Amino acid sequence: MSRGIFASDKEELIYLTEDEINDEKVTVFKKERGSYLEKEEALQLIDKLVKAYGLNEINELIDFRNKENRIYNAGFDFVNQGRYMRCDFPVYKFKEFNRKTKTKRVRKMTCDFCGKEFTSETQEGYYKFADLFMHQQKIAEHENEQACSEFCIKKIWSELLDEWLKREGLLYFVRNY
Repeated sequence: MSRGIFASDKEELIYLTEDEINDEKVTVFKKERGSYLEKEEALQLIDKLVKAYGLNEINELIDFRNKENRIYNAGFDFVNQGRYMRCDFPVYKFKEFNRKTKTKRVRKMTCDFCGKEFTSETQEGYYKFADLFMHQQKIAEHENEQACSEFCIKKIWSELLDEWLKREGLLYFVRNY
């Protein structure tokens, strides 16, 4: 077993690792370059951990940081990129109708937000999700959400995003974005 932790006072990566003393497995701290932490250093680090984890508010801090991390790991950066970007890419795109078909077939669609019917004769194209996140999270009914306008696709995305954030207990973190 080897697990990394960060000792902030020395800004050095420290690992928990297993070793043996008299045929007994023990867990010790190991520095990133391979040397073991001296006993006094280890006890100081353990003392800091005991103090921190002994605080009544520690569970609130853990819950708060884990939720922040959940948003980040899901690919969102609401502060720098807003609601309509995930993993540095837009969550929707404009798709032009293909007008070069031999059959000159008219494509008919219904906006999944406002219900307006539109065709390839009345519009140049439509908006659809470029990101499958909501479908993968089993929030979007199908992966081909389509909208007649950018306004409508943003509304669809926002509703689904808010539903995901609420379900995950994360709505508080992005209420201003």
